[in-house]
Amino acid sequence: MGNLFYNDSRFVYEDQGGESRILLDCGCYLANKSRVPMHRLPGMEYLTIPDLLLGLLEKEKGHGEDLEFSAALLDILLASRLIKTSSPVNVLEYGSANGSLSLHLAEVLGTFHEESVLVCAYDTIEPEWMEQMAQVQHLPKLSYFAGDFGQLKLSEKYFDIVVINGMVNYLQPEEVINDALRLVTKDGILICYSEETALLESTFKLYFEQREEYEITPSRKVFLAKAKDKCWQKEAEKDLDRQVREDLERAEALLSGESLSEAELAGVAACLKEDLRLAVAAGRNDLKIRLIECRQEIIRHIKKCC
Repeated sequence: MGNLFYNDSRFVYEDQGGESRILLDCGCYLANKSRVPMHRLPGMEYLTIPDLLLGLLEKEKGHGEDLEFSAALLDILLASRLIKTSSPVNVLEYGSANGSLSLHLAEVLGTFHEESVLVCAYDTIEPEWMEQMAQVQHLPKLSYFAGDFGQLKLSEKYFDIVVINGMVNYLQPEEVINDALRLVTKDGILICYSEETALLESTFKLYFEQREEYEITPSRKVFLAKAKDKCWQKEAEKDLDRQVREDLERAEALLSGESLSEAELAGVAACLKEDLRLAVAAGRNDLKIRLIECRQEIIRHIKKCC
């Protein structure tokens, strides 16, 4: 299990092996380009970055160590990016659920710049989300969006940061990650919080070999990657067109034959299903449409055989 602590004006993450990483050095004043100071002058009273982050950590006391650590880690990782600019930042929380993490994202964003945008997206309307937002003292421009995971109707390349909230157990995590990549700017970042969602974790790792990784517990982790570093199965994507072409030709040849074997049809259907999964993960909508149409035709013939 990792550890998070604040010492000598530094927020530090320590992994299981005892190796430490400085997440945010609040003593490095020249690195801060934001409008929130890192330290307080003698005799002055105003909010500093350590005040903000330690205050949010204190707010989570009693809510459980896992959420406390997770939220604090996300707060620090977000703040470490926000110190690089004094301009507003657009952030999407993909899968906001009841708003337990939305509260932290909103407080950090609103404190750094009230003109920053936070869009919290989920597949249903959750009343608890509003209860969480009522606790935020410094709100950014805030909105709640209800839509289908994998195809949120939001502006492409609009968000500087997309936070994938893995408190939600996504049935198709590759579709969520592809959607996040569609929505984030070319130079943006993705932060993925995985909470007992092994499929989301493994899929994110496939997409981003180059990433930052923080273990909270063996089943709770945070990953951070740059959108431009997407490298998921580059070699496999090169072969995808060839594989799909061969499987479609095999399916068409089978369908054009006089006798149709149920076992052969089932085998082709399984191949097309796997091709479809890879096409979705690669963002190849052209192949996706062709595969869906062909697989539906195969399934119709299987039903006739039965």
